[in-house]
Amino acid sequence: MNEKKMLVPKLRFPEFTDAWEQRKLGEVFKYEQPTKYIVKSTDYDNNYKTPVLTAGQSFILGYTNETEGIKDATAKHPVVIFDDFTTSSHYVDFSFKIKSSAMKLLSVINENFNTIYAFYLLKNIAYVPSNHERHWISIFSNFDVKIASLQEQQKIGSFFALFERYITIHQRKLENLKKLKTGLLQKMFSKNNQQFPDLRFPEFTDAWEQRKLGEVGDFSAGGDVDKEKLTPLGKYPVIANALTNDGIIGYYDYFKFTAPAVTITGRGEVGIAKARYTNFTAVVRLLVLQPKSKYDIKFLEEAINLKNIYVESTGVPQLTVPQIRIYEITIPVLKEQQKIGDFFAQLDRYITIHQRKLENLKTLKKSLLQQMFV
Repeated sequence: MNEKKMLVPKLRFPEFTDAWEQRKLGEVFKYEQPTKYIVKSTDYDNNYKTPVLTAGQSFILGYTNETEGIKDATAKHPVVIFDDFTTSSHYVDFSFKIKSSAMKLLSVINENFNTIYAFYLLKNIAYVPSNHERHWISIFSNFDVKIASLQEQQKIGSFFALFERYITIHQRKLENLKKLKTGLLQKMFSKNNQQFPDLRFPEFTDAWEQRKLGEVGDFSAGGDVDKEKLTPLGKYPVIANALTNDGIIGYYDYFKFTAPAVTITGRGEVGIAKARYTNFTAVVRLLVLQPKSKYDIKFLEEAINLKNIYVESTGVPQLTVPQIRIYEITIPVLKEQQKIGDFFAQLDRYITIHQRKLENLKTLKKSLLQQMFV
């Protein structure tokens, strides 16, 4: 493979054919020390005007009313904030202050470079910090990067800026759906053991009744994992206390618990309930509620999760069967349980669709970054 071919991306806009040029990242970005932009007070208020930023995942820590030492960034003159220790970064096109001196403020050296393009060039560098040390001057500024012509930079930058806005729209939709569910749960379930919720389907008027979970059905706890019988695929899931992948850690060719049932995490982050619609085996002290026929498992899942069960512990928190049995929930008649359960099951499916679409968009963006940069 000749050098010119190595300086051409796998995927590009058809009007561009020239090879890219190799530069040091320090020849693309200049840096500014952040000292004069550090916020003096952390007494933030959302009613204040100026955002306080971090290069970490949270990005906006809050808002300040301080009027001095504000970094002026705009859409025409954006900057990149770079955490000198973690190497995380954010593109910023609005004025701001910062929380910490542990970062560099990066801007392109001259008009031959497009900031959005340069930002993704930076994000595309495969480097994982191994030591707690500053990285920009000694390491990142010396990385070799491949640079397109200014016109191609601008087109790539505009493409990813548009793609990022599309992702942000779907992120906000997902967040709004989750907020909607939280609000509806608060209104459609009885609070503080009251007999009537604030919001309900009009055909139901009867008072709700208080029950201990031990009255709702039979409780059991999962045992040890039989690793020799555990397979990655199969008919009957093996479920532990993990919150990822619905707690499924593998499969057996047999089951110990018959659906419908509700599992409740009993170790670590305890008290998280999940309705189970297929037969399964519970392991590692996962709690299992097999309810009587007059109870709906999706309703029970949401009702238990609203209890925000907490176990105080100096070690790994554990929730036991005797402990969970005495928790009380307020319950309507079965038909109302089912209607509420079906409503939230449908809302959960809608949330899952948006979650998967967002994940697919992020995966596509990652793939495009790998193919559209050298």
